[in-house]
Amino acid sequence: MKHFVLLAALVASIAALVTAPIAGQGGRVTDGYGNSRVAKFTREGNLVKYWGDRGARPGQFNTPHSIVMDRNQTLYVADRQNNRVQVFDTDGKFKQEWDLDGLTWSLCITPGPTQVIFIGSVGKVYKMGLDGKILGTFGKLGRLPGWFDSIHAIACPDEKTVYIANEFSYRFDKVVLEYRSASLRSYRRSVIFCARQFQISPTHRSFSVRQSMAFTMPKSFGILPALPNLPTSCPPS
Repeated sequence: MKHFVLLAALVASIAALVTAPIAGQGGRVTDGYGNSRVAKFTREGNLVKYWGDRGARPGQFNTPHSIVMDRNQTLYVADRQNNRVQVFDTDGKFKQEWDLDGLTWSLCITPGPTQVIFIGSVGKVYKMGLDGKILGTFGKLGRLPGWFDSIHAIACPDEKTVYIANEFSYRFDKVVLEYRSASLRSYRRSVIFCARQFQISPTHRSFSVRQSMAFTMPKSFGILPALPNLPTSCPPS
């Protein structure tokens, strides 16, 4: 049931309307389809303000597609078509931008006192510190198990677990990371894929992919089927 809820939450996420709530203060929403802005609302849903218009300068957007907030109430916005993440305070004051080498489709931020951000791109996931430093990357463009296409939504309940919604292959992946250099072995059992296809960037902190669970979604996003019982580890060698 837990896996089903996570899957439903990911595929139901509409990039043009992603909320970063603040306790007692309402939320912020990326409005990227038709507009290019971030909107601030009260708890009751009343519009307070918005900022941004279409463009490539700091504070402008070209399809803002996802938004998250850290424990210090700093906002991070995936400015998709500008290949960057922009950082703001909760009232829209620009702080900095992180330029990347691919489209920034989706964001998630881990809980806890030491937070990191995972950024879903096209065929690649970035792991970044809150200072904008790239801590690592993994992934390869494709539709095979263990490969990704456009990562429309991403979730990271902890630093080792990443859930990925692939838009064009209609697939939902669970990736478990190990933070050590290791050879990657390939296994397949049911919906589990311990895939060797992941590329670990040698220029950043190395980590290997221990397992990836893939679940193929129906092309009609109506009532989602329940997930099967997923194993929690890769098969032994």
